[in-house]
Amino acid sequence: MTWLPDNIMEIVLGFIGLASFLYSVWRLVVRRFLFNLRLAQMERRLSARPAALAVGVGKDIQGAVRRYLNDKELLIPLESYHRAPPPGSNFVPKGDFPEIIREMEAIKQRMMNQGVTELYLFYYGPVTLAVALGNIFRNFVPIEVYNYVKGGYDLELIIERDGSAFQI
Repeated sequence: MTWLPDNIMEIVLGFIGLASFLYSVWRLVVRRFLFNLRLAQMERRLSARPAALAVGVGKDIQGAVRRYLNDKELLIPLESYHRAPPPGSNFVPKGDFPEIIREMEAIKQRMMNQGVTELYLFYYGPVTLAVALGNIFRNFVPIEVYNYVKGGYDLELIIERDGSAFQI
């Protein structure tokens, strides 16, 4: 009869392990549901004066962004910036970067004067300019950053005014 207490203990520990596993799965499912619910609420709500900014360095993305906004039924003003590469080249030269940065600063100032309260940012271009763009628009308004994926856009990151980021 010495096997009975060991067997009972194994059964009890097995139930405890199963219960803790099921509890963990339940918590993950609930947290995922709440996360998706928050995302859906964030997508539906618009602040008082939202705006979209399409920045294409080397490629014009205005048409794709306008289609995305229409598909999502986001009736917000779209400001577009496009810098084409010189003829015979696929890239915008680095020597143009300071001028592009100045133009981005002017766009930010114009948006501030318009009282923009939320920015939907769509970007195509070099990473170095993306970093500069982040520096220009820091502490501005909440910014939703979209990434171009397979012919459409996905919300990738939300940057709050205080600089905290909420990755999607």
